[in-house]
Amino acid sequence: MFRSAAHIWMQALDAAQVNITIADAAHPERPLTYVNRSFCETTGYAAEDVIGRSCRFLQGPGTCAETIAQIRQSLNEDQAIDVEILNYRRDGSEFWNALSLSPIRDETGRVTAIVGFQVDVTERRRLDEDRLHSAKMEALGRFSSGIAHEVNSMLQPIVSLPSLVKTALPEDKAEEREWLDLIEEHGKTARALLRKLLQYGRRNPAAEAALFDPCKALDAAAVHLRPACGDLINLVRNQTLATGKTVYGDLQSLVQSIIALGENAIDAMPQGGTLTLAAHLTDGTVSLSVQDTGPGVDTRYRHRIFEPFFTSKPIGLGTGLGLALAQSHITSMGGTISLKNHAANGACFTINLPLAEPDTAAPSPQFYTA
Repeated sequence: MFRSAAHIWMQALDAAQVNITIADAAHPERPLTYVNRSFCETTGYAAEDVIGRSCRFLQGPGTCAETIAQIRQSLNEDQAIDVEILNYRRDGSEFWNALSLSPIRDETGRVTAIVGFQVDVTERRRLDEDRLHSAKMEALGRFSSGIAHEVNSMLQPIVSLPSLVKTALPEDKAEEREWLDLIEEHGKTARALLRKLLQYGRRNPAAEAALFDPCKALDAAAVHLRPACGDLINLVRNQTLATGKTVYGDLQSLVQSIIALGENAIDAMPQGGTLTLAAHLTDGTVSLSVQDTGPGVDTRYRHRIFEPFFTSKPIGLGTGLGLALAQSHITSMGGTISLKNHAANGACFTINLPLAEPDTAAPSPQFYTA
């Protein structure tokens, strides 16, 4: 009877749709003694490959050290804990794990095992992040539209008066001219930043969506980026996409997005390297990629790189708007933008856009409105 009940319990655990693990609490490494079928399906590991091992094999470079410390402290104090932690499958892919660990005690109160319940919440977190990003963009659009006229009015004398003053200065006032040049330069920088802000809030009236060849966007971006590469960076074009294929959207916005990615790539290779602009067609999707041979994007920042105003660059060297604006442009075209770090160093940003046929009706792009 007891064996039959135990067998039913084990069958129930194995049939559960939530990941379940049991670890030996008596051993300092807390090795796994049981994993159910759902755990194996989620992680890609077979049971025989993980039994006897600590669950640390699920951790990786992007796993939060603070969360790991919280788990360790709770286990050492024989306390239950609920956290969300970034884990890695056997193939190296990431997933967000809602982890619940509870100690199991024997009749004397001694902790003999630790049972873990795990749920893949990657999609839920993605949806939450998308909603948060949309809310930020909407708030930013309202803010920028509300102050645009006032700020532009204040910037006008800052940008225009230095030139007028310089015409009245004697030729020997070199230092004063330098100060006026600096004022004018910063005024123009502020105006450029304001223009970027306004692109979040409303569509640029000059930007007309239409069918166009995405190869033209790469060509235009390459022309802009080539001088910035200098002698240390080799600019390479890798294109298997035939000319004449079309996508729908604003050509100039796509060009600016590729330029923003390219400029970041150049900044990541101060000692030189290779910048590759590529175009490919896969299953009705146009893929445009910008790849460098720099150190790659720090795993601590990967989940924030598309946030408005976030930048890992030193103060004064970045506005934190380039990637956020690029994502906004690509999304408005019905596409996606993603990042992948390569094992041999280097980051690769890929823009995926739906292929459009010239004789099909163009979709209506979505824009953030104030």
